[in-house]
Order: sequence, then structure tokens, then C-alpha cells
Amino acid sequence: SCQIQIFLLALFLLFITRFADSLPVRSRPATPLYFRLKSQISAMEQQDDDEVSKDTSISTAIEFAELVGRLKTTPRTGWVRKGVPKYESVADHSWRVAVLALLLNDDHVDVSKCIQLALVHDLAECIVGDVVPGDILKSEKQRREHDAMERIVALLQQTNSASAMRLKNLFEEYEQRTTPEAVAVKDLDMLDMILQANTYEERYSMDLSEFFGGTPPSLFCNESLRPIAAKVHEKRKR
Repeated sequence: SCQIQIFLLALFLLFITRFADSLPVRSRPATPLYFRLKSQISAMEQQDDDEVSKDTSISTAIEFAELVGRLKTTPRTGWVRKGVPKYESVADHSWRVAVLALLLNDDHVDVSKCIQLALVHDLAECIVGDVVPGDILKSEKQRREHDAMERIVALLQQTNSASAMRLKNLFEEYEQRTTPEAVAVKDLDMLDMILQANTYEERYSMDLSEFFGGTPPSLFCNESLRPIAAKVHEKRKR
């Protein structure tokens, strides 16, 4: 077959080249054929390395997709604790936070960056789950999430260092809240929560006052989002 012929040719080329390499330098054949054989062997070896690298990259991409895909079935713990019958997942929450970024009307905020931050802000929960305030110390929660992100970054680092560093930088930017974008996304995170709480109260006739009590409009820093939060609170009181 063709594959067998290619294999035998490669074996022959390898034997000739290795034999020539074993000779003293002045005894090696200096013919064009020799150099062509050397070049072909090198090209074939490089092609093999490229194929292995490509396969590794594809496997890593699939592993990453499966890992973050866990967020689709990771419940938002707060709703579970309150007995919401059909609660959202972390992925549901992150998706709407990202979409809500389109509402931002602020010349000092990069909307594209906000969307990226929104998609990454709860990414660590694909490993640690949604840990709610009060279950553990804030410092312990941060440590767990930081370690989880390090695992995700290390996975991507194997084949795509640029993407790995982008994820790490986005996560750290959100956690530190030192940029207008990170502050805006935190507001969006809270806005999505009170919107969802309002939906559950109306749908299931539940009392989720604690979710509103902890997120008054005055807590929102972004000027374009504060009146929206106030409207959600006002709508609930009717």
C-alpha cells in the first residue's frame, strides 16, 4: 500500500542519513543526493512534530470546552437554598451579565472588555461550584477560586499561552475591581441577580427580599446602571 511504501522509503532515507552521519566529516558523501536525503528526513520529522502539536492543541481545546461546560449544570446556590423550583445555572447568569453589558452608555467604559469580563468572572466555578457568602470565609473563597483559575490557565498554557494569559488577566482584573470595566461588570452581576430574583418572586410567589436588601441602588457605581437597578426595586414594590 501507499502507506507501507512511504514507511519503507522513510526507513531507507533514515538508514542512509544515519550511516552518513556516523562517518568522519571528511568521509561523508558531499553529493546533492545526500543533502536532499537529509532535507527530506528533517522535513518529515518536522511534519511529525507539527501533527503531534496539532493533536495536542485539539485535545486541549476539547478538554477546556468540557471543563467550562460544567457551568451549564452548575446551579446558582442562592436560589437552591431558597427553594426555587427551577433555578438557573451559573452559565445562565454569566450569559445575561454579558448581554447586559450592551446596555452600558459610558464613554469611559470599553463594552467589549466588559463582555469578556462577564464571561470570565465566574469561570472558576466550573471547578469549585457556586460558593455563597457565609458558607466559608471570603479569603478562603478567593483562594479556592484563584487555585481553580490556575488549573484552567495551566491547561490552556500547554498549547495556547496567549489565551491562557488573557483568561488569567481578565479574571484578576475583575477580582481587583481597579478598572471602570471591572466595576461596571460587578454592577451588572448584581443587576442580573435582582432581575432574576424579581422573576422568581413573580413566577413562584416567593419572598426573596434578602437579595434586594443586599443590593440597594446606592450600591451601584456605574451611573448608567444605577437608575436601572432603582427601577427594578421600584417595580418589585408595586
